[in-house]
Amino acid sequence: MTFLKTFFGISITVAAVMCDRVNFEDNQDLVKESDLIQGREHIKLMVGMVGDTIDLKCNVISTKDTVITWKTNGKIESKPNNQIVTTKGGKSLIEDKFEITNITKEMDGDRVSCEYSNSLSEGRAEAILQVYALVVETSEVVCGTCQ
Repeated sequence: MTFLKTFFGISITVAAVMCDRVNFEDNQDLVKESDLIQGREHIKLMVGMVGDTIDLKCNVISTKDTVITWKTNGKIESKPNNQIVTTKGGKSLIEDKFEITNITKEMDGDRVSCEYSNSLSEGRAEAILQVYALVVETSEVVCGTCQ
């Protein structure tokens, strides 16, 4: 949609563009950084335990045909296409899922991103994985003859 504005006898043509949005759906494993740094508003921290599985869901609202890509540390992940697209009033809500299985300590610090692009814009939501391990140590005093 294009419209015309006139200021002091000068006509200016302005293109009206709907903004696209991308975000992760609420998830108990995703948290905001406590000391948010400007420019990192799109990044969340993802907390996982060794051996856990984390399911991420990404939502994109767009007015154009949009492609969603999942990446881990910048590398495109191949996965089945399970996108759900709902269109209403010229806008589309695109929902896509990604599963991180069998989390290992070596995955600590990995960056997972949901990225979208279309003919007008691009954007991403990103999460940094923080991996924790539960280590239980017992002494022979506590358990007698530990095996």
